[in-house]
Amino acid sequence: MQPKHQKVTTKTALPDGSIKIESTSYYEKPSSYIEEIEKPMQTSLYTYKEDINHALQHIEDGAIRLQLTIETKNGKPSRLIKRYTTVKQSYPRR
Repeated sequence: MQPKHQKVTTKTALPDGSIKIESTSYYEKPSSYIEEIEKPMQTSLYTYKEDINHALQHIEDGAIRLQLTIETKNGKPSRLIKRYTTVKQSYPRR
């Protein structure tokens, strides 16, 4: 029996250190499905611009959405977390 009115999220670790996140929303039956990849990576003051440009490549590769989070330590970039959507589907409710 499928759940009603809820969102089910499954996270799977991938060999390259990234995480595959699959989310299915239900409104009596499946209403939407989203698949995302999240990968944290170390960066520095000297490499963060290149790391951001590399992350932008996902858009050219067909990502629907790209979210970048830059974490700092002592006012300098220390970690870049990229999360991009690869699949987004909506299903009719009726």
